Amino acid sequence: MAKIIIEIINHQGVLQEYRTFDSFPVRIGRGYQNDLILYDPYVSQEHLKIVEDHAGWVAQDLNSKNGLYLYGHPKTLPEIHLASGGEILIGKTRLRLLSSLHPVPSAVSISTNSKFWERIDALPNMMGLVLILFLLVVLQSYFDSIKNLSLGKLASVAVGVIVTVVIWAGSWAFVGRLIKHRTFFCAQLSWISLYYVASIILFEFSSYIRFFTCDHMIVITATLILFGVLFAVLLMGHLTMATAISLRKQMAASGMISLVIILISLQFHFVIKNEFNPVPEFYSKLCPPFIKFKPARSIDKFIDDSKGLFVALEKRKQEEKF
Repeated sequence: MAKIIIEIINHQGVLQEYRTFDSFPVRIGRGYQNDLILYDPYVSQEHLKIVEDHAGWVAQDLNSKNGLYLYGHPKTLPEIHLASGGEILIGKTRLRLLSSLHPVPSAVSISTNSKFWERIDALPNMMGLVLILFLLVVLQSYFDSIKNLSLGKLASVAVGVIVTVVIWAGSWAFVGRLIKHRTFFCAQLSWISLYYVASIILFEFSSYIRFFTCDHMIVITATLILFGVLFAVLLMGHLTMATAISLRKQMAASGMISLVIILISLQFHFVIKNEFNPVPEFYSKLCPPFIKFKPARSIDKFIDDSKGLFVALEKRKQEEKF
């Protein structure tokens, strides 16, 4: 059984490899005569050696050029007493010393540990979310159409959306099968269904932006940013279930993909935009918001309130004559 295990960690904090040794001393440096050879230009040819003592080990500096540090401390030391789990720094390489009996964390389940993912992976929850998506698409198609569509045509639009989300979820389930050896198809389908439901709600929210601003540029920018953030969250969820990459890399990949999509969409919008549109989009169809922030006035009330404007105008005209 190995008496000492040395973890080699680079200056970015990434574990590069493990090395095990059964005998002492363990000599470390860049020279090929050492027991542990490090490819680090800041490490001397013979940098240090590790020997045993009654409490663990002692790392002894061999008159190296850049010295020996206890990790996290600013001063060099001629020797450092270490127990299992202790870390030292030589050059720009971090070494962590472990005994063969050092405790390790419990194994991580191959499935996701979050209760949220476990819940949406349940078949009844997945079917419920798909049903909600189906009904919302039917409702949205009904309100957005200027024609009186039959129930069959409305349902066919919703079926098309459901087929799309099933294909999308199946693709990510296939990726999960290759990487994690688990498909998580129900969870993948639930997640994309939640995304579509949120997109429908967000689209209705964007109608308030159109209604209150009537500024095309503000509407386009705000809509792309909102949907870009939502799409980034969608990708992070799929990556969590289908891959084993870290949260930081998930955020970086999702954010970069969403940003590229936003920039391409903006570029595409301005390329196809006409200099003159005989039927402007904002005035060809005027829809009040579904939820009103201020109480509405009746037509009679509006006319009565408007009479004051005409009275004030007539009074001003009379004053200008005199």
